[in-house]
Amino acid sequence: MLKVFRDKNKRPPSKTQEIGTKLTASSHYKNQLCALFVSCFANILESSRIDDRQWRKLQEGISRHGLLTTTMSIPRRSRLPRINEARLETDRKYRHQIARHLLKPQGPDFQQVVVPLERVRLADPAYLREMSELLAQRWADRLLSDRPDVVARLVMLHSTPETVAESLERLYRYQATACDASARMMAQFAQEEIDRSEVVQAVFAELNVALDEVEERASKKFDEIGARMVADVTDALARIQATADAKFDALQQRLRG
Repeated sequence: MLKVFRDKNKRPPSKTQEIGTKLTASSHYKNQLCALFVSCFANILESSRIDDRQWRKLQEGISRHGLLTTTMSIPRRSRLPRINEARLETDRKYRHQIARHLLKPQGPDFQQVVVPLERVRLADPAYLREMSELLAQRWADRLLSDRPDVVARLVMLHSTPETVAESLERLYRYQATACDASARMMAQFAQEEIDRSEVVQAVFAELNVALDEVEERASKKFDEIGARMVADVTDALARIQATADAKFDALQQRLRG
């Protein structure tokens, strides 16, 4: 009875508690995904370090998605002139000079900075780990920016160095979302399962045989139709030639007579 009374008086979780729970779950998922990406990028960087072709592809992918590009604020240094109040009231030229100085453009407030990825230093485990963590963090932020659904989140947890490298290479910057990346992964997984499945391969083999038979029959049929058309055209030309010869002979006889 006491338990029933407590259940009745138990208050539902507040909106703040629900938001906090969702934020905790989202943070936990992101940490889990980042940890997976760290190992993937470490593998990619290590293999690219010794392969020129992979290194060029990696550089292009990182540059395309801006994974090592960040925006930094430029600190402002006040360069206000000392104003002579007496001259400011009486000297018109001096007032214009101060106004021009105050209205002069101060330059941009922010600047884009590219973190260099040094290929030689990747042999150092500490530097390799540092760059892997940075790339993993930026890539996870980019993929999770569109708030993917549960299916895309679960698929992303099966990422491998190969799928990450392929996403960097194949996806455009506007496609760098968990939904697009997971869709490519699912297509790749499905193709791998098809390649490994003996049943599917047997069905494809039967289908190829059937298509070959259909193509062979169609080819024979086309050959027969072509031969018949050539024969008909030849006969028609022969009849036209015979008619023309007969008319020409008749014309010659009339001219002689």
